[in-house]
Amino acid sequence: MDSLKYYVPGIFLIASSLLIIAFPQILVAIVSACIFMAGITALGIGNLMKHYDRELKARGEGGFVNIFFRGPGRW
Repeated sequence: MDSLKYYVPGIFLIASSLLIIAFPQILVAIVSACIFMAGITALGIGNLMKHYDRELKARGEGGFVNIFFRGPGRW
């Protein structure tokens, strides 16, 4: 019974695939939930970048524009 923990992920995937085959609407819900979570993640990353940009400007480094789009003579 100790090795059952190694089979749980496979059993879960097989059970979920059988559930999707039986009820295709579940697939739509899963895909839309994945897209929703990707959107939330993108918003979070954008918020972190905004705060990092403000921190760079407060330090006098100019923010992302001066770091990523420097002229050829400014490296």
